[in-house]
Amino acid sequence: MKKKKPLSRSQIMSRIRGKDTKPEIMLRKALWHRGHRYRKNYPGVFGTPDIVFLGQKVAVFVDSVFWHGKKYMDEGKLPKTNTEYWEKKLKRNIARDRAVNESLERDGWVVIRCWDDEVLKNLQACVKKVEDAIKWQQRQGES
Repeated sequence: MKKKKPLSRSQIMSRIRGKDTKPEIMLRKALWHRGHRYRKNYPGVFGTPDIVFLGQKVAVFVDSVFWHGKKYMDEGKLPKTNTEYWEKKLKRNIARDRAVNESLERDGWVVIRCWDDEVLKNLQACVKKVEDAIKWQQRQGES
């Protein structure tokens, strides 16, 4: 029997999805089943949020714990190899996320960021966070 050749780093990285990840799909389905209608990966909103409620101006991002630097921010953890590259990469991603948040908030949007592990562990808490933002924006529009 032939032994499988291990995948190269670039082959492994090429399999990582940027859209339609399991946590994104879970959150979208939960919101849809609760009667919320949205746009997904809508390029007309700065930062291309994963879920967009245009009428209420709510942008939802489901961020990867690794790619968006949660462990780096919380615990200073980096991959053990090529740490200089990963530190720069994660710092750029974190800075970009902050810039997107600031720009959208300046334009009157509410930005919700859920960690992918948070969606997997406690989907209902993420749904509630989004629904609270929608309701808040609706009340602001009535004022």
